[in-house]
Amino acid sequence: MLRGFVMMADHAVQLRLMSLTPTPIWLAHDPATLDPGLLSLRTIFEEMHIDAEWSVPDERRFRWWLKGHAQEIAVSDAIESHGMQVYTLTASTPVVSGVALNDHTIKVMAGVNAQVTTLSAFTLEQDGIVRLVTRMTTHADVVSWLPRHFALVAAMQAADGELIAGGLAEMLAGTPAESAHPDAGIRPDYDDLVNIIDGLIVPHGQQPSLWKGASIAEAHEILDSISLSSMADEDGVSAEFSYGEKPSVLVMDSTLEHPRIGNGLHVVLTLPSLPFDESPYATAAVLNLLECTAAPTTDLQGGWCVVPDGKDDTVAFNAFFPNAFRQPGLATNLALWMRGKADFVAALAAARTKAT
Repeated sequence: MLRGFVMMADHAVQLRLMSLTPTPIWLAHDPATLDPGLLSLRTIFEEMHIDAEWSVPDERRFRWWLKGHAQEIAVSDAIESHGMQVYTLTASTPVVSGVALNDHTIKVMAGVNAQVTTLSAFTLEQDGIVRLVTRMTTHADVVSWLPRHFALVAAMQAADGELIAGGLAEMLAGTPAESAHPDAGIRPDYDDLVNIIDGLIVPHGQQPSLWKGASIAEAHEILDSISLSSMADEDGVSAEFSYGEKPSVLVMDSTLEHPRIGNGLHVVLTLPSLPFDESPYATAAVLNLLECTAAPTTDLQGGWCVVPDGKDDTVAFNAFFPNAFRQPGLATNLALWMRGKADFVAALAAARTKAT
């Protein structure tokens, strides 16, 4: 999918690899010899057609410049989880620097996370840098397809980070977090991936939702077995998960048309109450940061925000999966990922209750 769209100079992979010095093992070795983590990293590098001149590969990561902003894509060492070796993939793009951590900032952050198009969360750490971040878990059972899914999300993240930096910097009284390649300097022209949203995502979104029907039924089938209760029609499915005295509620809706990217699948997990003694805005910010560092029990595709119903009394995880992402089996994985997220926040809420 991504290969067919990106119109770059068609350098052969081996020629690109020869130009990198030193070359990390995930680029130099036969893919068949790599563990699922490094194989995923290599697949992502190739699917995104990363230009060697504007990238810096390392042992378990690489940085590259779409233009002024350097995206880093990394894979963790293996972690034992349920008897399986799993690896965490992370894509992170610095967008704005010099941002103060205050009430205004966290409200703006909650607002932009309520309108996610990149399947990445806007985060702010102590260094004053707003980043777009996404995380996914890869392992032997998903390495055949998940890295390509990740590559598309990462491409969207890099493009959005580049395009919205100026406006977001103005809102947050910061400056675009631009940098230069250590050898090649400042990239003068945009990488072709800057067109990924308008050139690929939007045209697919002009079709009726591809998630309607079969994908919704697929999600309902698994949710029926892993949730407290669930119900569905061809347009969407809802489910409840254990969370204190009242359940958290997951809604997967194929009828919502995103104002920028068209049709797809809107996924929202709403909490009945806050897991921390913080404001909803601060809670959303903390949850996004925790998801960037937590053990690989839940994927971060989307972002935590304040529920946009006018009450501002709780938070929800918000994501929109465009039509271009739809593939057989993905709805099942989305349901499982959201169950993992529900368990994650339920454990946080239980720990808070126990502490008080």
